[in-house]
Amino acid sequence: MTDTQAQQGITHFRINNELDVYSAPNINCSCQYWLVSDQSENCGLCDQVIPIVKQHHENITGLKEQAAESETKLTEKQALYKAYNNDIKSLENEHGRRQELITNMTNQIQSLNEDIEIVQLKHKDEIAHTIEIEHSKKLVEIELHELTQKLFEEVNTMILAEKEEKILIQEQHDKVGQQLKNAETELVNVQLALSQVRTDMTDQDFNSQPQLNNSCSFSSVFSTHENYTLRAQLDMSSLLSDQSQVIEINQEYHQQVHDLDLIAEFKQFTESINSISFSKLLNLPFMKSCLKSDIEPCLRFGLNPKLSSKKILEAIQVKTCLVEPCSRAFLQEKLSQQQQEVVVKVKTRLWDRFSSNGGGNGGNHEFSGCQACGRTIEEDETDCWRFRISYFDEWSIIDRYCYDKIASVMEFFCFLRRLKDGTYKQVDIFILYQACSRLRLQIMGTLSTLLDQFGLDSTKVASSSPELR
Repeated sequence: MTDTQAQQGITHFRINNELDVYSAPNINCSCQYWLVSDQSENCGLCDQVIPIVKQHHENITGLKEQAAESETKLTEKQALYKAYNNDIKSLENEHGRRQELITNMTNQIQSLNEDIEIVQLKHKDEIAHTIEIEHSKKLVEIELHELTQKLFEEVNTMILAEKEEKILIQEQHDKVGQQLKNAETELVNVQLALSQVRTDMTDQDFNSQPQLNNSCSFSSVFSTHENYTLRAQLDMSSLLSDQSQVIEINQEYHQQVHDLDLIAEFKQFTESINSISFSKLLNLPFMKSCLKSDIEPCLRFGLNPKLSSKKILEAIQVKTCLVEPCSRAFLQEKLSQQQQEVVVKVKTRLWDRFSSNGGGNGGNHEFSGCQACGRTIEEDETDCWRFRISYFDEWSIIDRYCYDKIASVMEFFCFLRRLKDGTYKQVDIFILYQACSRLRLQIMGTLSTLLDQFGLDSTKVASSSPELR
């Protein structure tokens, strides 16, 4: 039996009871006393169980039990309903929280997608940059190959020039050797003539005045030709230097007064130069003195120098400084080229980049005369030279004064190289010191522009010590 049926049964029972009670309220009848009470099942008259009433009571009891059970179930259902409502609320809260997480996650995913797009763009840029680098690398390799070929060509040219110079020096050496042989032959003839004079002087009787004259003549001849080795060296110096100077020779040449301390210092320098490399030569005390007093002042080109004396000195030390005469055609070409270059072009070739780092004398600077001191070179000047301090540099124009300075320092270092190589091993220390002093005086003369007063030709600055060659 369902709850609805139980409710309907209870309502029907109550209606029937009410009808029974209120059907005859004012009638005095025995039927009103046949039940002792509403809960009684026995007849009030005979005290017998009335089956209908008993069944009715049982139905009522069952209905009450069903009603109580239904109320219990209703309470449980209401509690379950409240629990379900709470679960629904918690689920709604969880749903809102999850929805917020989904929104945040969606935003993060969108941000990541944007980052991925940016990374992809950067990746494409990096790929393009890598391709460009590979292309530049190939260009650099090609230019490096061309540079190597050009360098080898220049080296071969220099080797050929050195061979030609060696041949010329050998010819000069042979010529001087022949002149020396002729001088020795002449010396033998003079000695024979001297012996003949001695014989004639012993055989003949002269008066006092002629004897005195002959004695002076004899002493003069003897003193002049006694040291024939010195005379031969001085004759060679006169022939090679091509200077018309009167050389006075006397027999007391080796007895001249020398500063023994300076000679000892120079001798110590010549002994130390063989035990160190040429790059560390400037650390010796003698070279420090030469640098401070002669070389560094000589390589300072005026108040507004265009070149660094340190770079020139390093180039001379490693033999990369080249100086040669410059023709007027090259000078005019250089001037016209600089005038035509109105807009400075951006350098992209490897050779040009090397040229721009070679010491500041590349082709990017505006030509305004001497590239060392900045002095304006007149159009009617004939003494012009060009130089460079590296094989990768372009030629730059210098005037005769700057040429004299650079060439005198280069000759001094050439003397030091020959001294280190042992070329002058058999030469007397006094002669070496005099040659070194002559080169230092030449540097001082170029500093003061007094080469002409010293009797030296500026075009032969690099040949100032021929007796040592």
